[in-house]
Amino acid sequence: MKITALTNSKPINLQLANYTLSLFEQTKVEVVDYTELDSKGILAKIEEANLVIVILDGGTVLNHDVLSKKSILLMATFIDGSENKTNELMKSTIAKLKKSGYTIWGTYTLLATADTFNSESEIKNIGKRLDLIRMLNSIMFHNLKIRNNNKFSCGITPPKHYVGDSIGY
Repeated sequence: MKITALTNSKPINLQLANYTLSLFEQTKVEVVDYTELDSKGILAKIEEANLVIVILDGGTVLNHDVLSKKSILLMATFIDGSENKTNELMKSTIAKLKKSGYTIWGTYTLLATADTFNSESEIKNIGKRLDLIRMLNSIMFHNLKIRNNNKFSCGITPPKHYVGDSIGY
């Protein structure tokens, strides 16, 4: 199982790519800066990917022909005041990808500020972080069929010596 994130070299996008990939368990992950490669280089990097995460920003348009009909998670960052421009970019990108026969498993946008991420490299806004985690859990479970039998239904890993209800009566 391989997940590849395509992004540019902007620090906020790299942080989003790395944080998103860190949430995938039991998978091989890779971050690819699409501004440094030509179409053949990008195709080579995503050839074995089961999911391609594409992270756009308001000014970047990725040539969708390089995505090789992979399943896509489309993400974007935007600066304050440019949310409408980013939403339009997302809508037009989604329309182009769907028209070309791509499968989009989800979309996600994030406001890019100096304090978007906390010191642990997690998204600081709890609501946005949980939205991303819920979406990724759904993709892992329903689309990628990744099952972790060592977790409770709510996603918490049980203690090493878990024996059921450990509350003393």
